[in-house]
Amino acid sequence: MKQLFALGALLLATTASADTYVEWKHKQSLDTSSKTSDFVRVGHKFENNFYFEVGEDSAETGYKKKFGNLVVKGKVESTNDFDKNGAEVEMRYTFK
Repeated sequence: MKQLFALGALLLATTASADTYVEWKHKQSLDTSSKTSDFVRVGHKFENNFYFEVGEDSAETGYKKKFGNLVVKGKVESTNDFDKNGAEVEMRYTFK
C-alpha cells in the first residue's frame, strides 16, 4: 500500500499542469478523550479539481466538482500507518 502512495507522489512531481503544495493538518477531539493528531503532507492539485496528498503515515485523495449552484466534494483518507481508512462525500446547494 505504501508503494502505491510513493508512486503517486512520484507522479505528482512530474506533472506540470497544476499546483504542488505542503499542508499541515491538526485534529483535536472535543470530547473528554482529548485525542489530537497532526499530519504533514505533500500534495498536488490537478486542473480538474482532483487532488492527491501523501505523508509519512497517511494519505488522502479527493475531488471537487461544481454543477451550477451545486458543489460535490469527496475524499478517501488513510491515517495511523494506513490502518484507519475512511471516505467522505459532501454536497452543498447554494440558493442565489
